[in-house]
Amino acid sequence: MEHPFRYSLAEDEVGLIYKVFNVFMVIFSYISILIISIACLGLMGMLAFTVRSRQKEISIRKVMGANVKTIAWILSKEFIRIVIIAIILAIPVVYLIASQIQMLVPASIGFDPVAILIGSVLLVSFNWIKHTDSNNKGS
Repeated sequence: MEHPFRYSLAEDEVGLIYKVFNVFMVIFSYISILIISIACLGLMGMLAFTVRSRQKEISIRKVMGANVKTIAWILSKEFIRIVIIAIILAIPVVYLIASQIQMLVPASIGFDPVAILIGSVLLVSFNWIKHTDSNNKGS
């Protein structure tokens, strides 16, 4: 049985691999955005439930003269703890996945786990400050 000779350029083969890789990364990005959105909605739902269930406590503290930052700290203490635990659990997973993806791509940028930690802390801090300021404007 004869096998006909198949030829192709290495550039075409590599281009096909990168095309598949790019499709995979686009799909992975959309799934990541969906998962993060669902997680944020869940966190907002938990916060709304906590505020609603502790509404009497909040109003008593306001009447007694507590400022908005104190009330915001009391309400967000539990959520900050949950987010910090999630960040601690997510950083090794992100590092492993990113290092595996980085090995697939020959020309890639450096990867620093400290940058992920700093970015995560800044993201949580800015969101906490933003929500504290929005609560302050409403009172």
